[in-house]
Amino acid sequence: MPKAGERLSRAEDGTTLKLEGRNLPPRTIVIQEGWNSRDMSSPATRDHIEKTLKPSIKARMNDGLPGLFDPIKVRYIRATGTPLLIDGECRLAAYLELWEEGIEANIPITDTDGSAADLRVSTLVGNSGLPLTPLEVGLQCKRLRDGLCKSEDWIAEHIGKPRRFITDAIALHDAPKEAKALVAAGEVTAAAVTSALTKETKQAKAEKRAPEPERIVEPLKAAVAARPTPPQPAQASIPGTAKPVKAPKPVARPKALSKRETALKASPEPQQQPVPAPKRTPEGKLLDLADAMCRLILDDDIPINEAQLAAEKYKKVRGLVIE
Repeated sequence: MPKAGERLSRAEDGTTLKLEGRNLPPRTIVIQEGWNSRDMSSPATRDHIEKTLKPSIKARMNDGLPGLFDPIKVRYIRATGTPLLIDGECRLAAYLELWEEGIEANIPITDTDGSAADLRVSTLVGNSGLPLTPLEVGLQCKRLRDGLCKSEDWIAEHIGKPRRFITDAIALHDAPKEAKALVAAGEVTAAAVTSALTKETKQAKAEKRAPEPERIVEPLKAAVAARPTPPQPAQASIPGTAKPVKAPKPVARPKALSKRETALKASPEPQQQPVPAPKRTPEGKLLDLADAMCRLILDDDIPINEAQLAAEKYKKVRGLVIE
């Protein structure tokens, strides 16, 4: 029995019943192997599901709104009524994970129909939440051209891109695995790989040989190795921890001396002659004794016998007769 918001209707052949409605249990939707070109295990995809889709779905459901702005697209198999996913695998993965977390909510869907080529085109132009990477676009364009026999002009017209965009996307898909790994790791751009492939094709044509895409790998790796290492970001100081050691300042360049300064520096400095010690004369010695005697006499704390001794010494030096 259909649930609320769902109804059964006849398929185009008039005999098969199919489930139709705006919401379906996410586990009833079948994911077709090899249909989606997105790398569901990439860090960017997982980050989009965990940090963008799931919080948005829960917030909208808490406000009584549908969990998605844009419903996913499904196509029903006429014989069985099974819904096949056409577009919205990230949104479906978010709902499946919410069911595992105990939030059993049905996912909004839109029933779509058309040729396989038209449905594949819809996957290229419908990924507005998380745009496809250049590698994922190249895979889908390759499937349209080689798998469904659509020309590059047809693909360009239907997705609203120039033809060069399609040829570059397919060339990137056909590039060597090591070159695509550099693009996936963010070491080189998709434009750098396609430019290198174009140069290799022109060089092979000039040398009258078959193009060898493997030749672009080593130059790309050399360019990555020669790239200067970016400086480490400054770290905020944490209380209680030592501050990072600053790099020493460059030594200042010595100032060039003028001709005059050079000449003065080259000439020897005059040596200073030592000052001779003054010679002591008898008169000078007498004056010293007289000064010492006067200090002793004027000082009341000096005993009289010391003053007498100084006087006797003074008389002897002067050659005076002591009576």
